[in-house]
Amino acid sequence: MDDPDAPREPRGMALRRRVLVPALLVGAVVAVASTIASPGGSVGEGPPPEMTPEESKRIEDFVHRFQRGQRLLFQGKDADAEQIFRDLLAEQPDAAAVQHAIAFVLKHRGKSAEALEAFVAAARLAPEDGAIRRDCALHLFEAGRAAEALPHLEAARKHMAPDVETILVHGHVLRAAGRDADAEKTYREALVADPESVDARTTVAAFVVARDPAEALRLTETIPPQWPDVVHVRATATELQRKWAAASDLWARLVEVTPPGPTGIAFLRDAAEGLVRCGDAARATTVAARWTETDRTGDKPSFRSSTCLAVARAGTGDVKGAVAALDAAAVPEKVPAQFRAHLGLVRAHCRIVAGELAGAREVLESVRGTEGAKFEAAAAARLLGLSDAAALEAAAKGEAGRSNDIEWIEALVATLGGDAETAAKHRVRAAELSDPPGEHPGLLLCVGRRK
Repeated sequence: MDDPDAPREPRGMALRRRVLVPALLVGAVVAVASTIASPGGSVGEGPPPEMTPEESKRIEDFVHRFQRGQRLLFQGKDADAEQIFRDLLAEQPDAAAVQHAIAFVLKHRGKSAEALEAFVAAARLAPEDGAIRRDCALHLFEAGRAAEALPHLEAARKHMAPDVETILVHGHVLRAAGRDADAEKTYREALVADPESVDARTTVAAFVVARDPAEALRLTETIPPQWPDVVHVRATATELQRKWAAASDLWARLVEVTPPGPTGIAFLRDAAEGLVRCGDAARATTVAARWTETDRTGDKPSFRSSTCLAVARAGTGDVKGAVAALDAAAVPEKVPAQFRAHLGLVRAHCRIVAGELAGAREVLESVRGTEGAKFEAAAAARLLGLSDAAALEAAAKGEAGRSNDIEWIEALVATLGGDAETAAKHRVRAAELSDPPGEHPGLLLCVGRRK
């Protein structure tokens, strides 16, 4: 049985190995020979005409240098490989395989814009080469140019055998165009092409998880949990099935397999917020703290990561730490009025629990005057003693999921009145009405895992 903790190679073809495609191996010899022997010729026109010994020697030398450039590319000697390919292209500007190779060199060297131009040029030189058209499409899509990628993908699928990577990117492009039904159909074609493909199974699972978590779990259940996207789908599906403890463990597992650096920020974000939703405030605090260290705006933690950390800390009873997290955040200039008002309620909650009543009143006064935040304004008025419970209930009408919010506010009202017993009853009721169990005014403050 596979060890889920064992180190693994990345799924799919590594970028340096991606150049090992037909156009750059067997096809390269034919392409180069055809081009040299008959300028303007292309792959698929049949064998080159009879050549002189001098022409044969030129071809052999050209191919030998091309293969040497490939070896240097595989060894990570990008500058040397690029020089060889540039020299070859100067001799034969129509050699699509060489242009394709230069594109990969430029990609490795971080010159994404130049690399994309080279991929497009290679595709123009070899319109019937499926591998080259595929790679052009992949990089156009990566650059956010999905509409331009579509014809290349269609051509690639016409001129090459079914390839999971190509089919999946075709689905991504269709989805980017808003054609979700076509995208799902295409994703499922990848499953037909290779039913055991981890990429195909995970992509389909991620696409259907919101509407059919059971299928998402079925598609991924036999995949070892060492890849973050696989664990992410399983955590999401398990949470949607209301299996809170199991989902918490999967969100925690996601953190273990998340790659370091910027590529891991989204996974840390989803894990931290997932743990809070599942009522696991202790683990959420640890993960959110790591998220704030990674996701920063200038020298400050991002607003979203800091808010999650505040919520998690409040869930463990560390209200002073929650306020500190909010105070440390880089608050964006444009925040929706309702969210800003809700954030004010969070601050007020923390200050009330910490006994900082003057500070809480100041915050509540600002929330009470917020336009576009009907419930939050009513909640602030209730906490300031300016309205009764009936007014709060009236403000909640027409907004789904406000029952637990009302209980949360009433718990704070009781706390302000010194009635600890009533406050406790409202907190229990809030937790009972919350779904997920930690959900509390959208920011998940009243944490307590449902038994």
